[in-house]
Formats: sequence, C-alpha cells, structure tokens
Amino acid sequence: MSKRQGRSKPYLETSQPNVSSARQVGLGLYTWGVLCIVLLASLLLVHMLLRSSPVPIDIPTPLTDGMDDQVRRKIEGAHQAVLEDPRSGKAWGELGMVLYVHELEIESVECYKNAATLDPRESRWPYLLAQVLKKRDLEKASEYSSRALELNPAYAPAHVLRAELLEQEGEIDDAITHYKKAIALDARCAVAELGLGRLALLKGELELSHRHLGRASALQNQARSPQAFLAIVYQRQDAVEAAERAAILADQLTAEVFLHDPFVNEVVEKGVSAMGYQRRAGLANAMGNPTKAESLYQTLLTIHPRHVDAHYNLGNLHAQQGRAEAAIRSYQRALEINPEKTEAHFNLGNMFLSKGELSAAENEYRKVLNNWPYHSDSLTNLGNVLVRQGKLGEAAISYKQAVKADPANSIAHHHLGQIRASQQRFAEAISHFQIALNVSASAGPVHFDLAVALANEGNYSGAWKHVTAARTHGIAIPQDFLTFLRGRMPEPKPKAESSRQAQSSS
Repeated sequence: MSKRQGRSKPYLETSQPNVSSARQVGLGLYTWGVLCIVLLASLLLVHMLLRSSPVPIDIPTPLTDGMDDQVRRKIEGAHQAVLEDPRSGKAWGELGMVLYVHELEIESVECYKNAATLDPRESRWPYLLAQVLKKRDLEKASEYSSRALELNPAYAPAHVLRAELLEQEGEIDDAITHYKKAIALDARCAVAELGLGRLALLKGELELSHRHLGRASALQNQARSPQAFLAIVYQRQDAVEAAERAAILADQLTAEVFLHDPFVNEVVEKGVSAMGYQRRAGLANAMGNPTKAESLYQTLLTIHPRHVDAHYNLGNLHAQQGRAEAAIRSYQRALEINPEKTEAHFNLGNMFLSKGELSAAENEYRKVLNNWPYHSDSLTNLGNVLVRQGKLGEAAISYKQAVKADPANSIAHHHLGQIRASQQRFAEAISHFQIALNVSASAGPVHFDLAVALANEGNYSGAWKHVTAARTHGIAIPQDFLTFLRGRMPEPKPKAESSRQAQSSS
C-alpha cells in the first residue's frame, strides 16, 4: 500500500468534496484580500496626500525686513524646514526657537504650540512655551509648565519654573515643594536656594531663610540678589552691621543668579544677531568656556567690525583672563569707535595700572572723571596711582572725594587711613580703618593697620584684638611689632585656652 493510500481521512471528511462550501470559502478569502489591499492603498494615499497637499496648519511667513542678512537667512531656513515637513514637531519647535531668540517672541508662541501638538512626548516644547507665556498669560504658562513636568519630572529647571509660577499665584507651599525637588535633582541649583530663602523670609522663618540665601551666595558669589535678601534678613534680626555689609555688597555686585538650563541654552545658541552673539558669548563664559566666548565675539566683529559693545566685552573677557595687552587693544578699539564710552576708559585705566604704566592709567581715570566726576572707583584708583607716584597729598584728596561719593568705599577708607597714619594722625586713621571693617570685616590688612594705629594711641588691648583678627584672616604679623606690643601688655590667651584653664582650676 502506498503512503497516500494508507493515510486516514480527517474527522467528518466525506468521500465527495462539498463544492458549494469550497466556493464560498474561496470567495470570502478573495473578498477580504481585496478589502485589505484597498485599505492599505487608502492609507498610503492618505499619507502621500498629507505630505504633498496643502497643510491644514497655517504656516505664517515671518517678517524679516530690516534684519541682518545672517538673521534673515537663519529664520528663512527654519521656516523652509517647516514648509518641507509641516507635520514635524521638531521643525516647528526649531522655528519657534529661532524666532524667539531674534526678538519675535509673540510669533514663537504658535510654533511652540504646534510643536507640542505634533511631538506630544517631547517636554521641551511645553516648557519653552511656558517660558514665553509666563509674563503674558500666567494661567496658560502654568498649564504648559505642568505638562512639561509630567513628560520629564527629572528636569530640575522645569521644577524651578513651576515654583516661580506657583509663587506668582500665591501658592507658597507648593512653590517650596518644587524648589526642593529642583535641589534634590541639582544640588548646585542656586536659583532654587534663592527661591527657598525668599519664601522663608516671606513666612518669617529668618534662620531658614539665612541658610538658603547663604547657600545661594556661596554657589554664585558674584550674584547680587542673595546679598540683597540677606540684608533684609539681618535687618529683621537686628544685626545692623551685618545688614549694612550685605546691602553694600549687593550694590557692588551686578550679576544675576544663573540657572543652568539646557533647553533655554539651546535657544540662546540659535542667535545670530549682534545681541544673539553677545548672549551666546556671555553664556559660554558663564559655563566656563572662555575660548568659545572669544570665538563668538570675533565672529560678531567679522560681521560688524565697528560694534562697540563687542570690542568692549571682548576686552572684559581678556582682562578676566589676565591678558592685559589683548584687553588694552580691545578697549582702545572700542574708544576709537566711541570716545564717549566712559566704562571703557575706566577699564583701560585698570589695565595700564596693572602693568605699572602710571601716567597712562592716570590719563584714563581723569577722562572718566570728566564725564562722571563722582565715580568713586575712578577716584580711588586715581588715588592709588598718585600714591605710587609719591604724591600723597593729592592722593588723600582723591580718596576723600571717593568716600564722599560712596561712604561705603572700604578700599578708599583703608588707603586714606594709611595716609593719615603715615602723617601721625592716628585718630583719623583709626576712624577710616573702622569704617572699612564695617564694610568688609574679613579684610586682614585693615585689621593689622588698625592694630598699629591703636597701639600708637596707647590702646594695647584693642591692638591685640585686631592682631588676632588679622592672623585669623591670614596676615603674618611682623615680629618687631609683636615684641613692641608684648613689652606694653602681655598677649591675651586665646579664649579656648582660657576656658580650658578655668575648667581645670575648678
């Protein structure tokens, strides 16, 4: 028997096939196949139509009249990318960023909205949209910031933004929660520390406020806001001298607290206008990349060779790096273009002074004073030049004018005190040294000079007190002065040692 003959029949299989049933099954399969083919063709057609036919989303053409060529090209390139792929959330977001960074903030709103709709899993679009809207529509900004956090709860700047919006809405406790989350994600988030310090102050929790503001100041010691709020905290704690020192320091500082925000930084990097290049350079420098900052300034100067602020800021960058010659060239170029840029004269004078070119430095400071006769820092530095030229009488006059213009100018007070001490006018010297220490209590050289002046006035206990303070702040006291003091009054024992002796005797 062959294998074919010996195979058993399937269950319920009849010896004669059911032709009618087979035909029905065949027709059914054929029908479904046709339907599937039609469906796939329809989907393909829809997809092709969506990409080739006019898009239902309105794509406005940004107005670029009067813009620099490189700005116009940047905007037109981002706009063209949207025209080529209008269903791309990324393309819309890129256009939004380019528009925003070139001062077209209102036009960027719809772009970010489209990006958020077409790319719903990307958190940056609602986040950047909230940044644009936070000064225009607090309710919508709050809505989009919440959406950004839902998509990316591990992004610290989004918690900062949410906290700031909640703070504006008066939801203080919720704002505190988000500031704390930001710090948990980024321990160096000075903006969040500042926010917590500000809100603790609002709630009357002075010690807590002091701690947070102190951390913010430690993280960014050139920022003014932490010191400004610390002055208020000290004032409410009746710490008058500390409040005055913090307020003076706040007036001297100009930087704002910097938030490391990659999403916003990416927007800044899109800028190719003059302001855009300067912002990018400032950001690069703040991020610890002065080489990139210099390259951006140079690129801007290639486009606009007579851009005064670019030359001036490049000079500041060189000065910060200790490159005096390069800084001098940049400041001089800025002044060739605009001789009335007074701050460039001041900084140029500082560079000449650092090189010991006293006549050139004096000349620049006097040019500043022609325009700003009460510029305390120029008066102080002019006094420094005159001292090094041996003109103590003229220097004293310059320092007196400096402290009259700014009574909290600790450097001018210190130097004026030194001149008075050299003239044996110790009472006046002591007064100036004390004022300088009220402003800057950690100034070791001032403590030492005050100790010498007090000793010359016969106040040996006071002299020992400031000797101790000078040592605490790293000043090595000359042995001959210590011998002199010990011959008038025994050196007081440190408090810790005196305490130990008292405990042992009891």
